[in-house]
Parts: sequence; C-alpha cells; structure tokens
Amino acid sequence: MRALARRVKVHHNTVSEAYQDLVRREWLTRRRGSRLVVGARAGSGQRSPANLDELINESIRRAKEMGYSLKVLTERVRERLLAEPPDHILVVEQEAGLREIIRKEVCEKLNWPIETCSSEQFVKETCFGRRAQVFAPNHTIEELRSLIPQNRPGVPISYSGADGHLDLIRTLKNPSIVAAVSVSVKYAEKLLAAFLPGDRT
Repeated sequence: MRALARRVKVHHNTVSEAYQDLVRREWLTRRRGSRLVVGARAGSGQRSPANLDELINESIRRAKEMGYSLKVLTERVRERLLAEPPDHILVVEQEAGLREIIRKEVCEKLNWPIETCSSEQFVKETCFGRRAQVFAPNHTIEELRSLIPQNRPGVPISYSGADGHLDLIRTLKNPSIVAAVSVSVKYAEKLLAAFLPGDRT
C-alpha cells in the first residue's frame, strides 16, 4: 500500500481506504497474510446468476459500477456478438411457401438450427441477422447486402432450371400424373403447356 501511495503520490491511508472499499464490493478478496486477490471469495454468499435475465442484469450493474454507459455497453455487446461464429441458419425469402421449401432442403443437407423470415422482417428487425448465417436467393442477397454482417457474408441460393425436369417428363413412356409446384400459376402452366393436349391448361 505504501509503495502504491508513493507511486500515485497520495497518502497511504487513502490507498488503504480504496482497498477496503473494493473488498466491501467484493471486487477484491483478502487471503492469508493480508494478500489481496481480484474476485469474490468462494463461499462468500455471492451466488451465480440463475438465468439469462439475471446474467444480463448483473452485467449491466457491473458495467455501470465501472463507469460505462449503457450506450457503450450496447455497442460493445453488439461488436462481440458479431465477432462470434453463427449459431443458426436464417433463410430469407419473401414468399412463405418457397421459404418453407428452402428451409426443408437446407435442413436435409445441414444439421443446423434453421429459422426463416421475409425480406421486410429482416430489414425491420435487424437482430434477425446478427447471430445467423444468412441463406437467400441471389437477388435478395444483393438487396440486403448492407444489413448482413461483413464477417459473415450471405450464402446465395441459385434456383435450378426446369429443363432437367422437363426432359424427365418427355422420357415418360406410360401415362403419368405430373404436378408442378410454383409461386406463379402462369409459370407452371407455361412449363406444362407443351405436354397438355389441345388448349387445356
């Protein structure tokens, strides 16, 4: 204490009072031989947060005690979260039915938690993309590029063309029932028109 008092040019009683205050706050703990260590004493009655809300409340309280504003705390937490690897996949697609198709196909290939949202939801609630690896059609990725974390670029989805499927239909030898799933009825009708007799659509 005397050495520190000399170094910072204050009375040693002032240093002693500062140490006592830190011990009362449990930022320092006295050990054998009056040695001081950082952190609360084991079994001192200080309990660990029981859930996430308590952990967040404790972090806010400690940050305030250390002199950090809520604005600084928010910015630093956001920076740290963005630096973390993603913990789920987020499929961004405007059409709800197509979103579900993409979700199922990605789910079959990857063993990751998957969530979905529309482009509007992604823009309105920016928290959607913070901890996610974004999967979206090419045109959507371009529209949302500025909102997707730079350290985690979005994964563009390219739709396969219909030509391969149409070739399979052309090779059918027996009468068959063929269905087309499309977000556009007109597009589906156009694809199948060549295989329908007369003017039936």
